[in-house]
Amino acid sequence: MPSYHNVPLPAAPADDDTRRTRLTAFLTTWDNTPGLRRWQGRALQHSRPLEWFGAAQYLHYEQLQPLFCPDAADTVRLTAQLLGEALVAHLDFAWCRSTVFPEEPLQIRHREREILLHLPALVANVLSQPQDAADALETQFLTLLTDWLVWYQEYHWLTALTLPDWEETVYTVRFGVCPPPTLRRRLRLLLEYDEEHIIRHFGSSMLLPPLAILEQHDWNTLESAVFALEQDNNRQYGSAWREQAAQSAQSCGDNIDS
Repeated sequence: MPSYHNVPLPAAPADDDTRRTRLTAFLTTWDNTPGLRRWQGRALQHSRPLEWFGAAQYLHYEQLQPLFCPDAADTVRLTAQLLGEALVAHLDFAWCRSTVFPEEPLQIRHREREILLHLPALVANVLSQPQDAADALETQFLTLLTDWLVWYQEYHWLTALTLPDWEETVYTVRFGVCPPPTLRRRLRLLLEYDEEHIIRHFGSSMLLPPLAILEQHDWNTLESAVFALEQDNNRQYGSAWREQAAQSAQSCGDNIDS
């Protein structure tokens, strides 16, 4: 009787080259398309895998699939690869094959936990949902992300602020920037009060510091978003939410002022 227990297998030797060729074709076509060339203010080839996944969402939102893919199957596979590129680059997954699907190269496993994802099947299911495809992809990414942060807060540049052994130098080396002290404290209070709400509010694009912050140290957009979230909390819960969050952090031994 065959075993249905699916476990990772090493990626095939040619898998890296195949993915690289497909990715290069996608990025080149994107950057050579006048209406897309300056999306997010830069060439997509000079962006991060996180922005590549954002481009996949935009592709579905604007229904640009025919520019990149000849049919639905190729659209699913391209989207699956772009999702995988983000998860591998930013959430410590690795490309693999598996015992149940040994011929499928677009699978990933986590390097530390027993998680194995068949990305084409995952994406095909997501794109079959009744909601808008871009929204469905965002929901799926955030589901993976919020599930993941239960164990690995250090992967997200905002939740990493709440780690008990947080240290500014280590944080800055990892993410390239660090929020100023006052903004840092405000973010920690919001995260302590309702972390999942904050992560879903900011969306997948905020897994890493925005490029405007990294390159121009422009904190204005984030500060405005934090102010709006604080005002929303004030309306829903009253001004006591800050004190409750501070007390909760203190009870866990967290220093929100570090």
